Amino acid sequence: MKHELGFAEVNGAQIRYEMMGSGHLVVLIHGHTLDQRMWERQFEPFAASFQVLQYDMRGYGRSSLPDGDYSLTADLQALLKQLKVKRAHVVGLSLGGGVALDFALAFPEMIAGLVLVDSTLPGRPWSTDFGDVFPLLSRAGRAGDVAGARRIWGSHGLFAPAMDNPAVAPAMEAMLAAYTGWHWQNRNPAHNKTEGIPAALGRVAAPSLVVVGERDLPEFHQIAADLVRGIPNARFLMIPDAGHMAPMEAPQAFNGAVMGFLKGLK
Repeated sequence: MKHELGFAEVNGAQIRYEMMGSGHLVVLIHGHTLDQRMWERQFEPFAASFQVLQYDMRGYGRSSLPDGDYSLTADLQALLKQLKVKRAHVVGLSLGGGVALDFALAFPEMIAGLVLVDSTLPGRPWSTDFGDVFPLLSRAGRAGDVAGARRIWGSHGLFAPAMDNPAVAPAMEAMLAAYTGWHWQNRNPAHNKTEGIPAALGRVAAPSLVVVGERDLPEFHQIAADLVRGIPNARFLMIPDAGHMAPMEAPQAFNGAVMGFLKGLK
C-alpha cells in the first residue's frame, strides 16, 4: 500500500503530514491539544478503501507553532494544493470539525463530502458551564504552569469517557503530554476564512454527516443539533456509549458508519 510521510512548507509553516492508500482522498483533522495520532484506529482501515491524509495542524504535534496571523483553513487549502489534490472528503473532530466546516464554506469546489464529529461551531458562543474552563487554562499557562493547565484540561468532563477507557486513556495522555501549551500562553492570531459561520450553514453544499458521541457533553449535543438544522439535508449519527472522542472510543461503530457514508458519495 502506498505510504508517504513528511513535512510540507505551507504558508510559511512546516506542516507534518502522512498519506496512505489510493482512490478518493479523505482528510482527517484532529482536535484541540491533540494531534494526528488520534486517528490511529481510522488511518489504516480507511486506507483500505480511500487515500487518507492525516496531519498536525499548525500549533500542534510536530508542525510549526504560530508566528503571526494565520488561518487553519487556508493552511489546509494550501496543503491540498501542494499535494495536487483538487477535491476531497473532509472529516474533522471538535476544533477539526470547525476547520472542516469553515473549509466547506470557503472552498466549496474542493470538498466532496463533510463529516463533523463532536464538532465546534465557529462563531457560536460557548455556554458559561463549558466556557469557564478557558480562563483557567490561560491563567495557568501564562503563569508558566503548563503542567497545571494540562491537568485542568485532561481532567475536564469533556474527556472523562475517554480517560475512563483503558484502551483509550494512554493515547490521550500521550497526546496531552506532548502538547506544548502554546495556545494557553499566547494570544492566538488564527482566524477563519468565513465570518458569521452559524448564519452561513445554509450555504454548505457538500453532502454532510453530523456525528456526536452519546456521552459527549450537552454543549456538543446542542451544537450537533444546530448543525443538523442549519446544513441542508445533513444526516445525523449518534455513536452509542461514546463521549467526545468517539473515533477513539468506538472505532468499529465509527469506522463502519463513516466509511459507509463516504462510499455512498463516490
